[in-house]
Formats: sequence, structure tokens, C-alpha cells
Amino acid sequence: MSEPSVAVVVLNWNGKEYLTDCLTSLRQQTYSGPRRLVVVDNGSEDGSASFVQETFPDVRLIRSSVNLGFSAGNNLAARQLDTDLIAFINNDTRADPRWLEELVTAVTQAPDIASAGGRILSWDGARVDFAGGGATLTGFGLQFGFGQPATGSERERDVLFACGGSMIVKRRPYLEVGGLDDDYFLFYEDVDLGWRLWLAGHRVRYTPRSIVYHHHHGGTRRWEDQKLAVLYERNALYTVYKNYDDEHLARVLPAALLLTAERAAALAGVNRTRMPGSNQCSIPGRSRADRSTWKKLGESIRRRGWSGTLRRVLPVAAARLQIRITRIRAQAARRVAGDRAALPVSQAAISRLLALEEFGSNLQALQEKRQAVQRMRRRSDAEIIGLFVAPVDPAFDAPGFADYHHRVLKAFKLDEWVRESTRRKSPGTDT
Repeated sequence: MSEPSVAVVVLNWNGKEYLTDCLTSLRQQTYSGPRRLVVVDNGSEDGSASFVQETFPDVRLIRSSVNLGFSAGNNLAARQLDTDLIAFINNDTRADPRWLEELVTAVTQAPDIASAGGRILSWDGARVDFAGGGATLTGFGLQFGFGQPATGSERERDVLFACGGSMIVKRRPYLEVGGLDDDYFLFYEDVDLGWRLWLAGHRVRYTPRSIVYHHHHGGTRRWEDQKLAVLYERNALYTVYKNYDDEHLARVLPAALLLTAERAAALAGVNRTRMPGSNQCSIPGRSRADRSTWKKLGESIRRRGWSGTLRRVLPVAAARLQIRITRIRAQAARRVAGDRAALPVSQAAISRLLALEEFGSNLQALQEKRQAVQRMRRRSDAEIIGLFVAPVDPAFDAPGFADYHHRVLKAFKLDEWVRESTRRKSPGTDT
């Protein structure tokens, strides 16, 4: 049986300084099957494209006049390729000689495996960058082993997603599920892809024998932190909205929105003990208005079902969200704490509000994507939740946030759902 053909795609944006190490290591791979090396230059302004043409003439160069982001940049290549497999690797890495061979072995060992990812270590090999991926209920990706010493042995296993910086996919199922979502631009696009592959009936593997060495965030160090925060928060909401079924979306999405707002409040340094009525609003569902809202929601679910309620409630919720954000922005300059004329708000806090605003503004397009994801569904949410590994992790460190996070999950009975679902075996053979 002939070995599958593989295209290795390196996405580059102003990363000329990394390309020699990366491309040289890819030339030295032990994989003996047919392979080709592709560089997508994502609108670089540092001479990267000319450097590749002159120094690595055997490499196929695909140019974009603008920075399309990680998702669309990689898809620009993927949609032009005809190989059996496509491997993606960050430009700020160098690959172990067996990197590609081990990925191919992992992804081709069973027909239902559509993707596989390898172990990512720090540039000096001393610490772990990625050793398998999971997620929180609210869509935040988790990198297992991050920052830990690179010692001990690991086993190959099923995981929710493979890191996009060192990943291989079977081209056909990758394109069938839509590939990386172009609208994510950067961050959590690999979480979303893995989740969709599992929903569609495929599996994702992690193999520690495939190794790359990584300059952590080498490609994103030029971005301002607040811009990156918008992408993290917004893309987590995108993933939640597209991938849960109607029943669980109706419970997870309100929790995710509340927790996003709470992170903004925590980063703004809001002290609730000094806010009027704060003692009445700390627990969702306690106030008379909240009880009335829950009663109306329950009546709607009984009359229309979860799906009908979502179709009716979400457009209204999006409109109210836009109004609320506008008010928050206006109130940020007013006297709210009783001892000063203005409340200074950090850029980190504003980033969370901007993420909410972008999510609300894009609901119509997200609804179309959601419908496509749900049409290809072959597995239930309960079957997949075990792959998250740490679904109730707060994934944010601030005083009081973990307690608030716990109470929000409890209010929507998400903690009960996780306990019930994780008692069942996940669809993979060894998770």
C-alpha cells in the first residue's frame, strides 16, 4: 500500500527571522511518502516572500496581499491542495526529524481519525507548550501541560482538538466540516475545528512522539494585549454558539455572557460592595425581576420547545446586549462609586465588552454557520463533554471569580449536566 501524499503548510506573517530554522527542519523530515512544502505569506512587510523564493526555491509560495489571519491564511492553501493529508505548522518552530512521520502514523491508524496533533515544547526543549487540548464549557481552549517540565512519558490518546501550530488533517473531512473558521482570524480556531470534527463523527488524536520546538507567541508578540483579548473572548462565544445543540446552548450561552461581563467587571476593578443594590444581585435568579424572567423563559420552553425559544429569544437578547454595552460605555465616565467623578476603565476590561459587541453584531452570520454544524451532527453533546477534561475550570484568575463562576454554572444546572455526562464513556477508545 502506497504512503499518503502530504502537503506541509507554513503560514508566515512578518516572520522572516524564523523561516530558516523552520524550513530547514522541514526539509530534513524522515517521512518517505510524497510530500510538498508550502509557505503562505500573509501580507508580510519584512521581505519574507522574497527570502523564501531566493533561499528555498523548492518551496511553493502562495502570497496574500493582506494579513488574512491564521484561519483564512491556512485555508487559502488548503483549498488549493489535492494531497491526501495536510499538515500545518507554525513558522516560529523547528520540527524534530520524525515530526511528520509520526503525525502521518497517528492520523492514518483508523478510518474515523480525521486529525492528529503532536507535542509542542519550548525552543530549548525544557518545558511543555502543548500536550493535548481540552476546553471549558464556555469555549475557552485548554493547553494541557503548559509550562511544566518536559519530563516523563505520555501516551497517545484521543483529545478534543489538536493545536493548529502542529497538526495534520485528512483533507477530505477537513474541507467537509468547513476547515478552520475564517472569521476567527486568530485563537481557538483549532478548538472549534476539533469540536466540529467530533460532532461530525470523526476523532482527533494526540501523539507525543511527534515533536516541534516553539518560540511561544513568537508570531503574536507584535499584537497589543487588548486586541488579543478581544479575539480570545469573542471566539470562545463563537464556538459556544455554533457547536452546542439547542437544549444546551440555551443554558451555556447565558452563562458564558454573564461570565464575560464578570471578567470585564473584575478587570475594571469594580467593587460591588459599594454599588447600590449589590447585595441583591450577586446570585442569578434571586431578584424579583430575575424570578419573573425565569418564569417567562420556562413558559416559552413549554410552549415552543428549546429550539423555538432560542429562535425567539436570541435576536431580542442581542439587541438588548447592544443597548447594555452602550450604556456601560456611557456610565464608565460617570460617578458610580460615590467618591469620584469618573471611573477609569482598563483597556483589558473594555476588550471584554468589545468582544460581546462583536458577538452580538455577528449573530446572523453565526446562525447560518450554526445550522450547518448542526446538520452534520452525528454525536450528542453528552458524548463529547468528557473530551473537555476540565469543563468547569474558571480559566480566569481574579478575586472572587471562581466563586461567581461556580454559582453561575449551578444556576443553569450545568454542573449537574457535566457530572451526569462524564459518567459515560466518551466516543474515543481511550479517553
